[in-house]
Amino acid sequence: MRLAPRSLARCAVALALAAALPFFAPSAAQADGPARHETLREFQPTGKFEWEPAEKTDKTTVLYFSVRAAAYVLRGAGVPAPILVRTATRGVESFPEDAALPRDDGGFDLKADVKFKELGKFELDGMSIKIAVEGLKGRLVPAHPVLGWHKADDLLTHRPEYARDAKAYTPVATDLDALRACKADVRVFVYFGTWCSTCTTVMGRILRVEQELAKGCKDGEKPHVQVDYYGLPAAPATWTDPEAVKYALDTLPTALVYVDGALCSKLYAAELNRPETSLRAILGPK
Repeated sequence: MRLAPRSLARCAVALALAAALPFFAPSAAQADGPARHETLREFQPTGKFEWEPAEKTDKTTVLYFSVRAAAYVLRGAGVPAPILVRTATRGVESFPEDAALPRDDGGFDLKADVKFKELGKFELDGMSIKIAVEGLKGRLVPAHPVLGWHKADDLLTHRPEYARDAKAYTPVATDLDALRACKADVRVFVYFGTWCSTCTTVMGRILRVEQELAKGCKDGEKPHVQVDYYGLPAAPATWTDPEAVKYALDTLPTALVYVDGALCSKLYAAELNRPETSLRAILGPK
C-alpha cells in the first residue's frame, strides 16, 4: 500500500467531524477544581505541524492540538498570549494563560468559563495555515519529515504523539519474556514516514517494546534486540529513496529483522500492531 499525505482541507473537515466524538470522563484529580470546557479540552503537544513566525525569534512556542476541539493552541514566550486556532471556523482567538487547566496525561483543558478575544480569521495557503492578525503573524506548516537513520530518543523528542502512544501501549508480557530470553544478536530496522498515517498507529508500540526490552540491562550493556529507525520522504520521493530501492520497499511501515547478521524476515504494517508478538513468532521459544 503506497501512502501519501492528506490535504489540509480534507484534514480540517475530518477534524471538525471528530470533534463530535464522545469524550472520556476525567480522572478524579482532573474533576477537582474549576469546571472544564465541554469541547475545548484534551489539547496535547503535536509534532505534525510547526509554527513559523513571520519574524525569526529565539523565543519558544509550543503547538498543541485537540481532535475533540478540532483546534490548535499556541503557547509560550513566542506568542503574546495563548492563541486558539479553530480549524472548522478558521477563527483565531487569544485567551488568558490561567484558563489552561493541566491534565494528568501532560496536556490541558480550557476552563468552562474561558473568555476569548477575537483576533480575526486565518487563510489556507496550500498545506499551510496563514495567520495575520493583531499581534500575531506567521504560518502553521506541516512539520518537516524526520529523514534518515535515527534512534528512539530522537523520535520521542520530535514526535510527541509517538511518546504518548508508547506510554499508553501495554505489550504482551510473555512475549517480552521470550524475547529477553533470546540469545541471538537481533537487529530490527524500521522503515517509516512521519507523514504516514499507518506508521503513526504502530510507531509508539514499537518504541514501547524497545523500551521494555532495554529494562534490566546493566550499565553499558545492550539488549539482544536492538532497533534502528529510517525516516523516508513523502511521495513521490518515497520509493526512489536509496534505502527504499535497495530493499524494494513498497509498504510502510516495514521492519527488516536480522538474526546474527542475516536477514531473517520482513514485518509489514498490520504485523507491527503487536510487534513483540510478531518478533516472538520469528525469534522466541514457543
